[in-house]
Amino acid sequence: MLTSTDIQQLAERKYQEFLRSLVIGEDLFPLRVRFGRPNVTDDFAKLKREITELAGGNFGYTIEWEERNTRRWGTQTIPSQVRFDTPEQFITALGKGREVEQFRKNIAISVARIPQLNVWLASHVKWVVEFASVWEGMLAVCEYFLTHPRPRLYTRQLPIPVHTKFIAENRQGLASMLEHILPAESKAGGSTFEERFGLKPLEPSVRFRSLDAAVQSNCGFSHDRMSLPLGTFAALKSEGLTIVITENLMNLECLPAIPNGLAIWGQGNAAELLHKVAWLSDCKVHYWGDIDEHGFHILARLRSRFPNIQSFMMDLATLERFRDWAGAGEKAGIAPANLTAVESAAFKLVERENLRLEQEKIPQEYSVALLAKVIS
Repeated sequence: MLTSTDIQQLAERKYQEFLRSLVIGEDLFPLRVRFGRPNVTDDFAKLKREITELAGGNFGYTIEWEERNTRRWGTQTIPSQVRFDTPEQFITALGKGREVEQFRKNIAISVARIPQLNVWLASHVKWVVEFASVWEGMLAVCEYFLTHPRPRLYTRQLPIPVHTKFIAENRQGLASMLEHILPAESKAGGSTFEERFGLKPLEPSVRFRSLDAAVQSNCGFSHDRMSLPLGTFAALKSEGLTIVITENLMNLECLPAIPNGLAIWGQGNAAELLHKVAWLSDCKVHYWGDIDEHGFHILARLRSRFPNIQSFMMDLATLERFRDWAGAGEKAGIAPANLTAVESAAFKLVERENLRLEQEKIPQEYSVALLAKVIS
C-alpha cells in the first residue's frame, strides 16, 4: 500500500494533466489514486502501521473506508479508495492555489486575445506556468507579429510595451508560440529568431589590418586598422590578396608587414564570420588558430567554404616544440574529414592527450619566422 508521501508524488505527476484539463474543459474529478489496498493477511502490526500512516499523513485527499471480516484479525476498518473529489481539493492539497489562479487568468486572456493559441496552450501548460509573470508581454509580442509580419526592424525598435531585452530573455517560449500561430508566409528558414521571424539582425563587424601600405591605398581604406560591417566587407573588391586569418587579436596586431597582405581577426569564430566573403576564394588564404580540437574544427569549416585555405603553426612540429606551454583542451567531436595529413596528425595527438596550445603562447620570433617562410 502506498504511503501519503507516495500519493503526494503521484498527485504532483498529475498536475500538468490537471492544468491541461483546465485548457480543454475536461473534468478529471473525482480523481482516483491507485494506492494499493492493504493485504489483510499481512502481519497485524504492519497492517495497522500502514493504515495509521495513510490516515495520519493525509494532506488533503479523501479516504473511503470499509469494514472487512477477516479470519485472522476479525472485523477491521480499512481504506478501500483514495481520491481527490474536486479541483479545489486537489489544488489545495498541492499548495498550488495562487499558481492555478494565475494560470486560469492567463489562459482566459490568451483565448480571448489570440484564439490561434488554443491548441498550443493545451500542449504547453508547463510553459504557461513558467512564463506566468511575463505572460502579458508574451501575448503582446505575439499580437504584434500577427499584425506586422516580418517587420524588418531591430528588436529594440519594435513598438511593443515590453523592455528592450524581453524577446532575447524569452525567445524560446516566444519562438514556439510564433511558430504555431503565424502563417507559413510569415516565417522563413534560418537558425536564429531574427531570421525566422523577419527581424533585422545585428550585423557582425569584421576587424582587419593592412599589412602593406599598397593594400590600404588600393582598397581605399582610410586607416591601416579598420572594422567594417560584414556586408560591406564582403562587397570589397579585394581579389588576389595574401590573407592571414588569426583568431587572436594581439596576434593580429603583431603580424609583420607582408607584400599585398591583409590580416583578418577571426574573433574565435572565423568560419561563421567569414562564410559570406566570397572574394576570399580568389586570394591566398592562411589560417592560424589554436592547436586544439576546436581550432582544427574551425579550420575545417573554413576549408569547406574556401578550399584554397592553408594553415600554419597548426602542426606536430609546433606543438612538440612548445608542448610545455600546452594546457587542457575541450572535446569538439570527431576529426573533420578535410584536414591535411599534417593537420590530421596534430589533431589526433591533441584529441588523444586532451591538449590545447593557444596561439598567443607561441613566441613572436618563431611565428614571424615561420610566417615569412610560409608566405615566401
